[in-house]
Amino acid sequence: MWPGALTRVLADRLGPERVSAADPSPPFVAECAAALPGVTVRQGCAKALPFDDAGFDGALAQLVIHFVPDPPAFGRELRRVLRPGGVAAACAWDFAEGMPMLRLFWDAALTIDPSAPDEARTLRFGREGEIAEWLAAAGFTETCSR
Repeated sequence: MWPGALTRVLADRLGPERVSAADPSPPFVAECAAALPGVTVRQGCAKALPFDDAGFDGALAQLVIHFVPDPPAFGRELRRVLRPGGVAAACAWDFAEGMPMLRLFWDAALTIDPSAPDEARTLRFGREGEIAEWLAAAGFTETCSR
């Protein structure tokens, strides 16, 4: 997957002028902006999204919540940038079902170095209900899983 995969789908469906994206990595921002002319792409981190208050109808996070250092701050930021009645959605790899691709990788890494981290077992937000709990803690009043 390249940077901006979700952004590309949204731009195709909604029109690039109606889509914005943020990423903390300057090379990812540059690549996404070059690939998707017309989309607003800004550098910024999850705890301080580079957008105005109440500027969006929807705020989506695809496969990033695992890597956010301060998930509660990110949840508050999603609420901040949404208009009243706006929708936030997030997804992550499903570790509860074993995530075979990552399981194979970490099993190989652990074979080579038994002290390697096993992110498939330690990362949060890959099990049923964890994302819904995170959004509820951020103040979202209606949440669901899957």
